[in-house]
Amino acid sequence: MKKILTIFTFVVFVLIIQSVSVKAIQENVQMKIDNVPIKFNMPFEASNDVLYAPFRETMNFFGFDVKWDNTTMNADAVKGNFKITVKFNSKVALIGNQQVFLSAPSYLKNNRLYIPSEIIEAGLEKPITWDKKKGILYVSNVCNSSIKVTDSSECTVSLGSSILANITSRYGVDKLNDMINDADKLMDENNFTGAIYKYEKILENISSSKNPNEYGRVKVNIGNAYNRLALISNEEENATRAVIVYEEALKVNTLKNNNVIYGAAKKGLGYSYIILSSIRDIEKNITQAFSAFNEALKVYTENKNPLEYAEIQKYLGTAYIKLSETKDAQSNLKTATGSFEKALGIYSSKNDLLQRIEINKNLGWIYTDLARISDSQINLSKSLEYYSKALKLCDYKVYPLQYALIQLDLAYYYRKAAEVKDKEENILKSINAYKESLKEFTIEKYKYNYGLANVGLSAAYRILSQVRDSDKNLSKSVAANNEAMKALTIVRYPLNFADAQRTLGMVYDQLSDIKNKKENLFEAISLYEEALKVYTYENYPLNYYEVEYALGNCYRKLAKICDTGENINKAIEIYLNALKVFTIDKYPIKYGEIQSSAGSAYRDLAEVKDREENLKRSIKACTESLKVFTYESEPLKYASLQNSLGYSYMTLGDSIDDEEILMKSFNAFKEALKVYTFEQYPMRYADVNFNMGSSYWSLAEIKDTGENLEKAFDSYKETLRYYTLDEYPQDYAYSQYALGCIYTQIADFKYSEDTLPQALESCNEALKVYTKDKYPIDYARTLRVQGQIYKLFAEIKGSSEMGEKAEQTFAEVLSILTLDDYPDDYAEVKAKVGEMYYNLSEKIDKEKNLQRAITSFQDANKANLEQYPAMRADVEKYLGISFFSISEIKDKEDNLKKALEHFKIAILLEKNNTDSEAIKDYITKIESMLDM
Repeated sequence: MKKILTIFTFVVFVLIIQSVSVKAIQENVQMKIDNVPIKFNMPFEASNDVLYAPFRETMNFFGFDVKWDNTTMNADAVKGNFKITVKFNSKVALIGNQQVFLSAPSYLKNNRLYIPSEIIEAGLEKPITWDKKKGILYVSNVCNSSIKVTDSSECTVSLGSSILANITSRYGVDKLNDMINDADKLMDENNFTGAIYKYEKILENISSSKNPNEYGRVKVNIGNAYNRLALISNEEENATRAVIVYEEALKVNTLKNNNVIYGAAKKGLGYSYIILSSIRDIEKNITQAFSAFNEALKVYTENKNPLEYAEIQKYLGTAYIKLSETKDAQSNLKTATGSFEKALGIYSSKNDLLQRIEINKNLGWIYTDLARISDSQINLSKSLEYYSKALKLCDYKVYPLQYALIQLDLAYYYRKAAEVKDKEENILKSINAYKESLKEFTIEKYKYNYGLANVGLSAAYRILSQVRDSDKNLSKSVAANNEAMKALTIVRYPLNFADAQRTLGMVYDQLSDIKNKKENLFEAISLYEEALKVYTYENYPLNYYEVEYALGNCYRKLAKICDTGENINKAIEIYLNALKVFTIDKYPIKYGEIQSSAGSAYRDLAEVKDREENLKRSIKACTESLKVFTYESEPLKYASLQNSLGYSYMTLGDSIDDEEILMKSFNAFKEALKVYTFEQYPMRYADVNFNMGSSYWSLAEIKDTGENLEKAFDSYKETLRYYTLDEYPQDYAYSQYALGCIYTQIADFKYSEDTLPQALESCNEALKVYTKDKYPIDYARTLRVQGQIYKLFAEIKGSSEMGEKAEQTFAEVLSILTLDDYPDDYAEVKAKVGEMYYNLSEKIDKEKNLQRAITSFQDANKANLEQYPAMRADVEKYLGISFFSISEIKDKEDNLKKALEHFKIAILLEKNNTDSEAIKDYITKIESMLDM
C-alpha cells in the first residue's frame, strides 16, 4: 500500500512537471473586484491566451469551502446546497447539475489546482474582463461599498474609504507579535482570506484567558477582515461572521480591563450592523449599530482620539441615513448632517483628503433628499454647495473613482432640482453628469456602476422628453436602458435588473401619453410585471410595493381608453391589497402614499359609476393620507395632498351643487398655497390656482354668479404668469381654453361688447397648440367653447346665421366627441345646442326652433346622465320649458303633460334654490291648467 502511494505521488509529480513545462507562464496577474485590487497567496497566471485562477483561494474568497480528493483528483467547492466540481487536467467542470466546458484543462502547481478564470463567470455568475496588456482581471460584483438609499437606485452614501484600521500596538511576545504583523501585512495588501487564515492560526497558539490582549487584538482584526470582505463579496455572510468574532473579543476585553480592544470591537460591531441593515431589518440593525457606537465613544473622545471619534461620527451619519428610510425621514437626515459635520470639523489635513471628499459628497446627498421633504430651493442650494466642495477636493487624475461617484450623485441632484425649477437646464446638467461618470465607469472596469449610470441616464432622458423632443428623448431613454441591461442581467444583478425594468416601464408609461397609448401602456405593464419576478413581496416587500404602485397607476391610465371600470378597479384593488401590509403603524410613509393614490383612483372611478359615493371615498383616502403627511413633517406632500383633496371636494360640490362642499375645496387649496408660493414652486402654484378657478366657476352656478365668475377668471389668468406658450405650450393652451370658457360664462351672465371677442381670442390662442391631428380631444373641446360663443352671438342678436355657425361648429365637435366614446361631452354639447334653439325661439321661427331644441335635449338624454345629476337637472328643466312653450302653439294637453313629466324629474335633481322655485311654479301652473 505504501509502495503504491509512492508510485502514485511520483506520477502526479511527473504530471505536474509536464503540465507546467509546456506553458509559458505569465505570473502576477492582478485581480480587481469592482476595481478594488485583491491579492491571493497563490497568484493568477496567464499562458497561451488563457488566464488561470488558483481554485481553492478563489472559491474561498467567494465563501465556498473547498475539498480535494487525492484519489479522484477532484476538487469540490461547496456553498450551502450549491457545488462546483473540477477535475485535474480536464476541461469539464460540473456546476450544480450542469456540465460546463472550459477553454483549457486545469493543472497543478505547487500542490495547488489552477483552472481557467472563466470559472468565476460560469460558476459564480460574476462577469469578468481580462485586460491582457495591463495584466488585470476585472471582476464585476454587486458593489456594497455604498449603502443604497430610498428614491434612487444610483444615488449612494459611502460607508467609508478608510475602513476599520487594525490594532497594531506592539506586544512583548516577539514571535507572536511578528505573526500578527505578518497577517496585518496581508490585510494591507487586500489578501483578506490569507490574513484570516493566518489570524486563525495564531489563535490556535494562544489562550483567551492567558493572552486576552493578543486574543482580542486578533479577533478584532479578523472582524475587520470580514467586514472588508463583506463590501466585496457575500455581504450578509461575512458581516454576520464579523459580528460573531467581535462579540468573542468582547467576552474577554471589557471597557474596564482593556478599553483599546473594547473600543475597536464596538466600532467594528457598529459597522457590521450598518452593513446588515442594507439587507434587512433596518430598524433592528441600526439600533444595534447605535448601541455599539455609543459604547465605542466611551473610549474614543474628541480630544484624546480625534480620528477615531471622527470615524464613528461618519458611521453614525450613515446609520441615521439608513434609519430615515423607514421613519422620521426629516429628523433623521438632519441628525445625520450633524454627525457628518462633526467628523468634517476634525478631518482637516491633506492626509484626510479622501475622508473630506466622502463626507462632503454624503452631505450633498442628504440635502438633496431633504429637498424632497421641505424647503426645496434652500436644501438644493446647500446640496450643490457640498458637491462643489467635494469636486474641488477631488482631482480626477488622482481619485478617478471618487470623482465618478460624485458625478453620479450630482446627476441625481440635478434630476431633483429639475422638479423644482429650470427643468430643462437642470435635466441637461444631469445628463452631462451621468456622461461624465461614464468616463470612469466603463463596462470593463465597473460593470455595476456602468449599469447604474445608464439607468439614471435613461430616467434623465425620460424627464427631458417632458420638456422637448418627446419622441427623440424617449428613444434615447430606451437606448440608455438597453445599455444598462448589458451589465445588469437578471442572473447576475437581479435587484438592479428589476430596477432597470421598472425604469423602462416608466418610459413606456410616459410614451403612452404621446403615441400608441394602449400598446405602450401594455408594454409598461409587461415591464413592471417582469420587475415583480424579482421584487417578490416575501423577499423585497418595499420594492414590491413600489412596482405595484406604478402598476396601479398604469391601470388608471389604461382605464381612460379601454375597460374603464375594470382597469380602475384593478388599480384600486392593488392599492387596497398594499394597505393590508403597509399599515399606518408599521409603514406610515407608504401608507400615506398609497392612500393618496387611492384617493385619485376613486376620483377616476367616480367618472364611471357611483359618482357621489366614490368621490366621498376619494376624500376619505386623501384625509387618511394627511394623517401622515402633515404641514410640519412633510410640507411638500402635505401641499400636494391638499391640492388633490381640494380637487375631489370641487368635483363633488360641482356634481351635486353643494355650496358647503365647494367651500371645503377652497380651504384645501389655500392650505396648498401655504407651501406652493409663486417664488418657490411656480409650477405647482399655477396648478393650484387653476383648480381654484374651477371651484369658483362651480360656485358661480350656485350663488353670486358674477362675483365668482370674476374670481374664476382671475385664478385662471394667474396661471399664465408661469405657463407661457414657448415654455409650457400644453399648459398655456389649457389655461387659455379655461379663460375662453369663463369669458363665455361672463358674457352669458352679463353681456358686454368686448367679452365675446376676448373669449374667441383665448380659444384661438389655445388652438395654436390644440390642432386636430395632434390633440383631437382638446381641439374638439376648444371648438365646443367657440360654438358656445357663436351661440351667444346668435341669441343676443337673434341671428340665424350665427346659429348655423354655432351648429356647424358643434357638429365638428361631435364628429370627435361621439356618444359612444364621450357620452358626457356629447350630452353637454347637445344641451348647449338645445339652449341656443330655445333662446332663438324667443325671437325667430318659434315652432321650428322649439322643435330643434327638444330634439337636441332628447339627444343629450341619450347619454347616461345618472353620474351628472346637475346636468341631468338642466336638461330635464329645459325639456319641460320647451314642451311648455310649444304647447302654446300645438297639441296643448299632450305637450303640457310631457312638460310636467320632465319638470317632476328636474325638481328631484335641482340643487339651485332659485331654479327649484321656478320649476315648482311651472309644476303648479301646469297642474292648474290640466285641472289636476
